[in-house]
Amino acid sequence: MLLPDEQSAAADALAARFAEGSVPVPTIWPLEVRNAMLAALRQRRITAAEFDERLDVLALLPVEVEPAADAATLKRAVALARRHDLSLYDASYIDLAKQRGLPLATLDAKLRKACAAMRVAVIP
Repeated sequence: MLLPDEQSAAADALAARFAEGSVPVPTIWPLEVRNAMLAALRQRRITAAEFDERLDVLALLPVEVEPAADAATLKRAVALARRHDLSLYDASYIDLAKQRGLPLATLDAKLRKACAAMRVAVIP
């Protein structure tokens, strides 16, 4: 939703979810999203001015960053990652959605498949 070359109806639907209130995210999310923005800048997909503008937008999003994962959370996430051949980062998103009883916002096919197996709803 922040990169002009990745605009789509699905991305717009995800962006609309932020208007509905606070969105819980794993601890890794702020770093992961900003790293993706930095990669886009380095690949010249966005300008330095666009990068700065999007960082300002990110700071305004109503996200609720989860505290650092405790031992039980890490154990669940590792098990999910192993079972579904995911990165631990991706597994942490599924675990958070499962624990909170919330849908996971993703367009990633592998994450969507793992969510289906875990009975976690996905959006859009």
